Amino acid sequence: MSVAGSKKSASSGMSEARREKLLKLKHREDLKGRLVTKFLAKYGNRRRPSFIEKEVENALNGVPLTEDNLRKLDQRINEGTSIAPSESYMSGISVKTGASQLASVKPPKSEKSVSYMSGASKLSENSKAQDVGSQFDVNSHVSSEILPSDKDEWAVIMEYKQALYRQEEIRRQERLKQQKDALKIELDRQIEEKRRKQEQEKMELQQYIETQDSNLKEFDKREATKLKLQHDKIMHEKMLRDRQLKDLKRMKRIQTKEEIAMDVAMVNRLQQEHREEVDALRKKKYDEMLQRRQMLDENMKNRVKQKEKEAQERQEDINMQRAHERILDKIEDDRLNEIKKREERIQGYMNSMGEEILKQQKDANMEEDRRLIDYYQQTLDYDENEQQRLKERDKIQKAEMRKILEIQMNEKEARRKKEKDMQVKQAMIWKKDCEEFDKVTMEEKEKREAIYKIYSDELKRQMVDKKESQMHKMDYIERALNKPLLKEVIEKTRPIVRQ
Repeated sequence: MSVAGSKKSASSGMSEARREKLLKLKHREDLKGRLVTKFLAKYGNRRRPSFIEKEVENALNGVPLTEDNLRKLDQRINEGTSIAPSESYMSGISVKTGASQLASVKPPKSEKSVSYMSGASKLSENSKAQDVGSQFDVNSHVSSEILPSDKDEWAVIMEYKQALYRQEEIRRQERLKQQKDALKIELDRQIEEKRRKQEQEKMELQQYIETQDSNLKEFDKREATKLKLQHDKIMHEKMLRDRQLKDLKRMKRIQTKEEIAMDVAMVNRLQQEHREEVDALRKKKYDEMLQRRQMLDENMKNRVKQKEKEAQERQEDINMQRAHERILDKIEDDRLNEIKKREERIQGYMNSMGEEILKQQKDANMEEDRRLIDYYQQTLDYDENEQQRLKERDKIQKAEMRKILEIQMNEKEARRKKEKDMQVKQAMIWKKDCEEFDKVTMEEKEKREAIYKIYSDELKRQMVDKKESQMHKMDYIERALNKPLLKEVIEKTRPIVRQ
């Protein structure tokens, strides 16, 4: 929108520049008309209007108009239109209306006014100038075939001037129409450009809204996909945790079974060892009993051989045997007590160890379950916190997006309001330009009509004076001075007068 505003300001600058250019062009034309009028009034008897206009135009092209330049221009025109010294006094003669028509009308003071001789100058530019070498002599005779004998030369000149005025008025109306048409075309072009810019801005706004909607939909789609992925991830992790928990419980059950089997195997092994020890003791006792019986048998045999000695020895042996049996019984009792104590100790150890193992296993299971429950709870808390954080972040992002969109809409509304103000100012400037243009045109028209009225009144007064003086025709000198003008009237005024 700022670009459109700058373009409108630039277009306003262009209108001001063009207006200044038109004013300068009018000022230049006014100055040119006044200079041509002045030099024609001064050197009108030499009848070189095309040469004078050309010199004036060359002097005004790109050179500042100073007193020195005016002096040089006067010198060049004087040299280009010079005649014999004896006839130089004719330049100051006012030949009734011939000279008074050029000198009587004062140039307008306003820079915006137009010279009343501009139409005649332009018409004289289209005609071929008379050759300088064929300057007429004062004593030369003017042919009576120039005008009819009963025709008033001053009336012909009056009709010629009126025809020039009508042509100038037609050209002025055409120029005014062209200016209005150009202004209308320019305004239509600006209106069309403004409408095209508004349509383009409307399309850009629609595209911007569609793009924002598409971006929001894409953002929502990405967020939904992200949430779905997070949910799938959480469910997958939950499934993995459940599977891991099941595997841990299964492994724990297997480990418990293995430990129980190992404990049972150890108890069985201890019981087997105990049974083996008991069997070994029983076998040893049996062997000892056999040995004792063998010893008793040997003693009985020795007793038979040695009755007397045996009696004594038997008594000793009996005593010794009894002592030995007591010792053996004591040893056996000690051994049985030891075995019993050992069995009780083993049984107590097995009982205490089994209870402790079961208690430790139970405590370990409870600790593992507690850890699994804590881990699962921490995971749920983390997932819930993560979802809450994502929701907060989405909420913040949407709020920021809404704020950005609101700022953009406010900026766009401000630019639209600024552009509307610029359009109102531009319309006021155009209206003011049109009013000033109409005012300047009306002032120029009034001044031009006043000048033409003064010119017409002067001609009418001269015609009345001429009629009062019995409408005498041009004398010899007047005819000689106005010969080029009369020729120009004959050549140029017939088709104009017929119109």
